[in-house]
Amino acid sequence: MSNGLSSDVVSTEVQIKEQAKVLFFVRGNMTATCQEIADFAGVKRTLVNYYFRSRENLLRVAYQEIVCDMKRALDEVYISDVSFEDKVERLIGCTMEFRLKYPFFEIFNISEISNKMQNKASIMQPVPSPRLACFIREIEQEMARGTIQPSNPHNFLLNLMSLISYPITLKPLYAEVYGMTDEEYDEVLKERKALIKKILFKKL
Repeated sequence: MSNGLSSDVVSTEVQIKEQAKVLFFVRGNMTATCQEIADFAGVKRTLVNYYFRSRENLLRVAYQEIVCDMKRALDEVYISDVSFEDKVERLIGCTMEFRLKYPFFEIFNISEISNKMQNKASIMQPVPSPRLACFIREIEQEMARGTIQPSNPHNFLLNLMSLISYPITLKPLYAEVYGMTDEEYDEVLKERKALIKKILFKKL
């Protein structure tokens, strides 16, 4: 969007993009057509094509905006002036918030990884974060102090992310297997915030 556009134009473009995020990453309709997106957003299909040219480009824009928002939020935690334990607690909360907001985001990432491995076009372009590198050094320092179990610091991050993402990504499966309602499963996920921290800091 460029400067000088009317508020109605900006509002319509944002409306389409935000509703596309819901269709793709909240409802998991990765194959939604321009017509389906238009119907869901309450606009004409021609407007979807006008603002985004194609369904694929709209998907790319929506995906990259979520990635940027997530990276910005995580970077703020990485450089925050708080204790390491508080920082980890914030990372857990921040990551869970994004995963719960967009429950099909990780499933889409898995699909994109498959595309890249088969040399197919992919919109996933991960970029190393200098602020994450600083946080990894903090992890190493905490391991040296005995605060957390010594290992490759990347294992600490992998444990952190997998303990959060796996139960959320597979919620539809596990809720059915365990005979739980959405509300009951969500209560389990809420409890996991404190549980994950205890696991990472050996406080069980």
